[in-house]
Order: sequence, then C-alpha cells, then structure tokens
Amino acid sequence: QESTALSEESDYGKVKSDLILRPLNYQLIRDELEDVPHILAGDVALVLYAVMAHEGNDYFTAKMHRAQIENWQRPEREVLEEALVNTSFLYPPRLYCVEEILSWEKKKHGDGRFMAEGEASPFRKGARGYLLTNTLEINGAIALFYPGVLKKLAEGLEGDFYIAFTSIHEAQIHAAGMVTPEAVETSLRDTNRHCNRREEILTDRVYCYRRETQSLGIIDNGEFLEVKRDE
Repeated sequence: QESTALSEESDYGKVKSDLILRPLNYQLIRDELEDVPHILAGDVALVLYAVMAHEGNDYFTAKMHRAQIENWQRPEREVLEEALVNTSFLYPPRLYCVEEILSWEKKKHGDGRFMAEGEASPFRKGARGYLLTNTLEINGAIALFYPGVLKKLAEGLEGDFYIAFTSIHEAQIHAAGMVTPEAVETSLRDTNRHCNRREEILTDRVYCYRRETQSLGIIDNGEFLEVKRDE
C-alpha cells in the first residue's frame, strides 16, 4: 500500500496534504538521511514523511526519498517548507504551564492554545517552565519550528528563553531570567539518560531564542551559537 501510494508517479497535488515533517536526532540517523529530504537545525533534523493513515490519536507515516519527489518538479526546499506549514495545520501547537500540569487543580489546565489573538493565554507570571507539543502529543517537538511560534513564545515570555527538547514529542520552555542554561542542560541530560528510549532522544544540547535579534541558537560553554536552517 505504501509503495502504491507513494510511487514515483505520484502527483504532488494529491500527496501534498499528507506531507509532514518529523523531528529526529540528526547525529543518530545521519547516514539514513543521505537520500531523504530534510531541514537541519543544529542537532535536529526535520525529516519529510507522508501520513499514510490515522488511528485514534496516533498515525502511520512513511519516510520520503528524493527519488520519489524528483518527478514533482518542485524545489526540494519548497516541498519541505510547505510540508512544515501543512504539519502546523494538521497538528497545531499547544503550550502548557508545567506547574498547572502538575497541579491537582485540573480546572486551571487550559487547552494549550496560544497562537491566535483573543485566546486564553497559557503564560503565567513567575512560571518556571512550559511544555510545548502538538495536539497529538506525538513528535510534538516539531511545533517549535512552526511559522511564528518562536516569535509568539518570546512575546508571551517577554524576552529570551531556553529550549530543552526532552524528547521528540515535546520541548520544555524556560524564560531566560528564571533558570540558568547549565541547570537546564543538566536536567535534559538526566532525562535523556534515564527516561527516554534511544529513538526518542532529540539532542542533549540546550537551545536559546533571542527576542531582539529573532535568532535561534545553541548554548555551548556559555556562548550563543546561532543555528541556521540548512537542507
């Protein structure tokens, strides 16, 4: 079924609405991505997949290869960017305050919407952290790379923030003034070492977004190294 649906003769117009990007650890699978379209952002590879079917709150996907998209006669970068936008529509981002998730007062736990104007804001003054994912809570770390998400997070947090990809399914967000990057990194490494399966680990490195320059980077020995998205 997969071979038939994603044959080299597939029409882009028919496949386009099923294309998504999934976040994977580039260092772990770099050899597998030689013939696979992807966007590289530091250690994180945003890899092109097609959704074959949905089953409840899960889905079945197939990794795409360059041989399959050559006949579409579209630039690879354009296909990847359109797939990213499509992913954001299929599985919108959600943001939850960590304290509210852990609280027994479940009524405080909102629905996580935060991108549209007029929606109830999940941002809380003095909150130590937030959990960013998507509506499926599967491969939700991709939500950080959705169009407009970084800028919206910086507006809600009123400044720079750190990102810890605690698995491929989510990212923890911390306002820069609330915690040190060293503490975030220590917690992240412990999580990856003791809580995640190997295939769920995205990276051990802490990312940072600077509001003033609108730049995403990695904190390396206290230095900010800007991340450029490359194919």
